[in-house]
Formats: sequence, C-alpha cells, structure tokens
Amino acid sequence: MRVRRSKEEIIRVVEQYRSSGMTRAEFCRRAGIPVATMGNYCRRHAGRGLVRVEVEAVEKQSGQIAIVLGSDRRVEIGADFDDATLMRVIRAVEAA
Repeated sequence: MRVRRSKEEIIRVVEQYRSSGMTRAEFCRRAGIPVATMGNYCRRHAGRGLVRVEVEAVEKQSGQIAIVLGSDRRVEIGADFDDATLMRVIRAVEAA
C-alpha cells in the first residue's frame, strides 16, 4: 500500500536516516520504506542540514584552506590537496 507522507514527515524521516549511522538499505528495511523512496526523499531534501560557515582570511604563506563550522569544528586542508580529497572531506563533514 502506498503511504503519503507530509513534507514535515519526509524531513523527519530523512533526518532520522542521516543520524542513524545505518546504511540506507538497513534503515529502510527497519522503517518499512522502499529504498527507492528514501532515495527520492534524500534527493529532494539534499539542501537540508546545511551549516552556516564564516570565511576567515587565510594567510597566503600558510598554504592551507581552513573551514570553520559551528560548534567550534575546524577543517584545514593543505594547499596541495586534490579534488577527490576535497570531496571526501566535504562528505565527511556533511555526515557529521
């Protein structure tokens, strides 16, 4: 049977999934939600959970990029990082 969820319910389910630490398949099995449906929910609400950041001036000599997040979290990346490294850092920060 098809279940219609309100926007608020979908947001709550996506937040529960993201904070659960489970794989999508495991979470969906336990919650009784089709994996494809959860994929749609996650895509629709991908922008949710963004964190406001402040850009600080970085000295050119340091050769690093620093990202300061809420809760005093700070991410520093060396000047010689590559795109793949940056994407891994972004995914890790978004998952936290």
